Amino acid sequence: MTDTMLKNPPDVADLAQSAIEAVRAKPAKAAAKPFTAQYGECETHGQYPLNMEDEHGQERWYPDGCPICRKQANAARLLAASNIPKRFVDCTFDNYDASTDEQQRVLRRCEGYAREFEKYRDAGACLLLCGRPGTGKNHLATAICRRLLADGYSVLRIKASQYLDAYWSKGFDERESWLHGMASVDLLMIDEIGRSSNAKSAQDAFFRLLDARYEAQLPSLLTTNLNREELIEVLGDATYDRLTQGGSVRLTFDWDSYRAKKAGA
Repeated sequence: MTDTMLKNPPDVADLAQSAIEAVRAKPAKAAAKPFTAQYGECETHGQYPLNMEDEHGQERWYPDGCPICRKQANAARLLAASNIPKRFVDCTFDNYDASTDEQQRVLRRCEGYAREFEKYRDAGACLLLCGRPGTGKNHLATAICRRLLADGYSVLRIKASQYLDAYWSKGFDERESWLHGMASVDLLMIDEIGRSSNAKSAQDAFFRLLDARYEAQLPSLLTTNLNREELIEVLGDATYDRLTQGGSVRLTFDWDSYRAKKAGA
């Protein structure tokens, strides 16, 4: 900086103008290339896009191949993580055999629970599927789980006997964090709740889990061959009372077994 500049510092307006002119003097950016869509080919699902132009005019690429294959693989991963057994992974609302008015009513109620799950979840409203063996309770419970997984909710299925075995095998200090994990999923499905040879300890174990979900105001889905009175006897009044809060739904499957029909045929 010269002595003259020190004596006569540049005006702020001159500095601003110099900065503007310096920007204008920069070479112009090369014009953006026009976007050209490109496509890949999937042997199963045909053509799919490899790239796209976002709302800012930037080109984005899909790095993982066919989006339908990717979605199916993700669904399979979620089903496996949710502990849904292989026998039931293909169960949907569409392939449920509802030939009677009562079966159609139950199907509609289950579809409605899945479709409006956000409302039921916010209220902590449970779903109880009770009735005879082989009447499709697991089919519809799995269909609900599949729909919720597709909608981005977390789901976990456990068999009642597996839960009790695991609960009793854990030390007292382990149970709290273990129960917290199961109490935090969006929907917990407990399958095959039946009579237990050790009713009091089973009641205590079920109460700990279902009370944790009740306090978190999160719903549970239960399937059982027991009727209402038998279910209260197994779970206890306090636990059953928690299951019926918040607009919960209980459906009765009171018709002949599908498995028995198939065996007869």
